[in-house]
Amino acid sequence: MKRLFVNALAVVCAATAFAQTDGFTVSDFGMAPGKTKTVGIALENAKTYTAFQFDLVLPDGVSIAKDETKDEFEQYDVSLVGGRTSDHKVYVAKVADNTYRFLGFSMNNNDITGTSGQLLQMTLEAKSDMETGSFKGAYSKSLLVAADNTQTAQDADAYDFAVNVKTNVIIPISSAGMKTYIGNDDLDFTSSALSAYVI
Repeated sequence: MKRLFVNALAVVCAATAFAQTDGFTVSDFGMAPGKTKTVGIALENAKTYTAFQFDLVLPDGVSIAKDETKDEFEQYDVSLVGGRTSDHKVYVAKVADNTYRFLGFSMNNNDITGTSGQLLQMTLEAKSDMETGSFKGAYSKSLLVAADNTQTAQDADAYDFAVNVKTNVIIPISSAGMKTYIGNDDLDFTSSALSAYVI
C-alpha cells in the first residue's frame, strides 16, 4: 500500500511539474536598427485552453509596428497563425512604456488546438539610432483559461528572450556582376556597396 501511495504521489508531482511548463515563448532573435522583423510567439501547453492573456516586455528602442488607422485594440501588427485557432481574436494594448498586453479568446469558447507550436506572430521595429548589442525581453505575467474556466497563471520570469541588435557593416563591391535581391531585411544594396547587418 505504501509503495502504491509513493507511486501515485510521484505521478501527481510529475503532472504538476509538467503543467507548470504551460505558457508562451519567444525564441532569441536578431534585428537591425531602423528595420522591422516578424517574430513568432509559441504556446506550449499540456492542457487544452480556449483563451489567454499575457504581458510582453520589449527592450528600449524596440516596439510592435502600429497602424493608427485601425481600431484602438487592432492597431498593432499582431496576428494568429499556425492553424491552432478557429474563430479566435487577438487584441493588443500598450499598458506601459515597453509593455504590451495581449488578449485572445473565442466568442464560441472554442479550444486552441495542439500542445505546441507557433500561435501568434508580430512585426517588431527597431529605432534607427538603437545601440547594438544583446537586450532582454520578457513575459511579466501570463494567464491561460480553459473551457471550464479553470486558469493557469504564471509570472513567467523563466520566459526571457534575447533581442540581438546587429551592427551595420559596409562591404564594397564592384558593379560588375552585381545582382539585386528583394525582400531580405538584413541586406541593403547601393550602387557600389552591400550593407549587411551582423551580430
